Amino acid sequence: MDTGRNHLLSDLHRFTDIHAHLAPESCEAPAGVLVSLTPAEAVRVLGRPGVAGEYSVGIHPWDSGAPADWDALEALLRHPAAVAVGECGLDALRGPGIGRQEEVLRRHIELSERLGKPLILHVVRAMEPLLRIRREMAPRQPWIWHGFRGKPPQAAQLVRAGIALSLGPVHNKGVPPLVPPLMLFRESDSAV
Repeated sequence: MDTGRNHLLSDLHRFTDIHAHLAPESCEAPAGVLVSLTPAEAVRVLGRPGVAGEYSVGIHPWDSGAPADWDALEALLRHPAAVAVGECGLDALRGPGIGRQEEVLRRHIELSERLGKPLILHVVRAMEPLLRIRREMAPRQPWIWHGFRGKPPQAAQLVRAGIALSLGPVHNKGVPPLVPPLMLFRESDSAV
């Protein structure tokens, strides 16, 4: 892993919770929490004067079948409070076909690279396609697989591929010892 990616991963450790969502009545991320926003939520939250908190913005794979306004998404991601791209990714159990999800993920990766921001991933039963896309696109920005619940061999394979892991309250207890501290994050994946 290169020095630039290490620096970005190190910087992300300022978050005690790397992945949460806004409660319906909330408009602000608490300190130390990276809150994931859909584009519609981002318009509401980032459009307010004096925005506080830090956010990731992206199209969830479940929603990737709808037409996307990529220029509008890029404009939202250029907001100073938007520090990461996503939650985006691949979900073989839900959402449109995996081909469409791959197209949308690739667009997110391009934004991540162009804007120099890390990528927050939602992945369900799609590790091999994810690793193939990573090899093909050779990203320089960090990728963080949020809510990782896999087994230790999968975790080791992802770490070797340069993908950081974020663990929620439910995870395989054999995984944390296999992940270098720089590549290991914690999350609530809950509403704040």
